[in-house]
Amino acid sequence: MIEFVEDLEDFTDKVNQSIDYYPSPEELSAACDALVKFRHELNKSQRIKSIICISYYCLENKYKPDLMKRCLDCACQELDESSLSLIIEDLRSMLVQIKNSQVSNEGRFKDQEMLALNSNKGFNFAEDKIRSDWHEGGGRRSIPLFFMVLSQLKHRDISSNLWWITPGILNLMDDTSDLEGIKLGGVVLLRQFLTQTIDLNDTVHFNFTNTGLAKVFEPILTSLWYHFPPSTDPQLTEKIWETVFTTLIPLYQVEYSQNRSLYYKSVSKFLSEIILQATLPRVATEYPELTLKVLKFVDTTIDILKERSVAHLQRLIYVLGEFLIRNGYITLFMPLVHQIVLTLTKLVVVCSRSRIVGHKYDLLACVTILSEKCFSEGTLDDETSAQFHAFVNLLKSKGCSWNQDERQLLNNSLSWGKFEL
Repeated sequence: MIEFVEDLEDFTDKVNQSIDYYPSPEELSAACDALVKFRHELNKSQRIKSIICISYYCLENKYKPDLMKRCLDCACQELDESSLSLIIEDLRSMLVQIKNSQVSNEGRFKDQEMLALNSNKGFNFAEDKIRSDWHEGGGRRSIPLFFMVLSQLKHRDISSNLWWITPGILNLMDDTSDLEGIKLGGVVLLRQFLTQTIDLNDTVHFNFTNTGLAKVFEPILTSLWYHFPPSTDPQLTEKIWETVFTTLIPLYQVEYSQNRSLYYKSVSKFLSEIILQATLPRVATEYPELTLKVLKFVDTTIDILKERSVAHLQRLIYVLGEFLIRNGYITLFMPLVHQIVLTLTKLVVVCSRSRIVGHKYDLLACVTILSEKCFSEGTLDDETSAQFHAFVNLLKSKGCSWNQDERQLLNNSLSWGKFEL
């Protein structure tokens, strides 16, 4: 027992001696075990130090996801309210100490015009120096510790802590030196705050809408989205989009928890302006894996909007047809073909019969063109064929029908077989 406690102390000493220290997975796992098993043998100072050091690795992608989760679970399990208060004191001293002109001393949106963009150089140099010193001093370690704190902070205590939470997150999201490590880290913290710290059912102790902070966070998130390839590496673009999307939707949920119509309006605007107009036409088949990801985002927005998705029916059919289905390279990445049909299927299911019937020719053309392309390229396997037939049957179940001449004309034009129209 004494040996395990000494090993834990040795672990924390190594972590605190070097900001670049990364324990082996075995050592990190052993530290978690020791903290849990021998908690009663540690004094409060030792326990808090161990919790902090283990927390540093809960977001470190050098380790497997299950080990990162274990670090977070272990740290949270050993926390009590008094320990959390002491850790928050340490955390606050680790954050970037820059005052944001948009935020009040209470951490709420300050209803004033933003500072002019051409601030004096002395101020910019001073801010850059603060950020540089913060980075060199191991400030990045504050991000996973912040994440752990937000996992444990009670909803009732948000108001009294908002004064440091808001600038703490914003200063990370405003960082320009490290997009992936720091800026996105701030977005991850915002997502954790929105999804884990805030309780939407309790607006008495804290109401996010009343803070006005959505006005600060939303433009940062939407501007982050526009890191398109080739100027940004496609893998980094995918990470940015995944992080932004999974934060922006919760932001709308929390901001408009008492006004569902505005929630749907915001999600609808995102789908229309950012996804359908700015993103899909740009990535299309040049970056098929990115396009596949974006179509899954479309699926999520359809799940949210449900029958309200009909407002995007015509535009979505056009974008899919013009930039994907008609593209000569579409069959080179068959998962994208399957996803197109899945997205169209989801759309048909939620939209009204009358609107689907009104677009029956366009929708049928989508699978007809795809099926011909797949057949000509030798990719029309049984699974793909079954998916096309299922989509046609779905159209029929929604009231779509074609007269005999139309059925004969279509099936005579198909090279591979026929649809049961």
